[in-house]
Amino acid sequence: MANNPDYPVFPVRMPIDLYNTIKRDAANNERSATAQVRFILEQYYRDKIKEVGE
Repeated sequence: MANNPDYPVFPVRMPIDLYNTIKRDAANNERSATAQVRFILEQYYRDKIKEVGE
């Protein structure tokens, strides 16, 4: 996929627990890879914001 011009690659740094969540869910999802990453990021950061606000 990295060689396909239709899929831009953006290097990012992320917490290891977020990386492991994406890796674990990738094999079982019914979404495209992009949608899965977006979904996981939204969930992760929504939960982190709740933790900070509590």
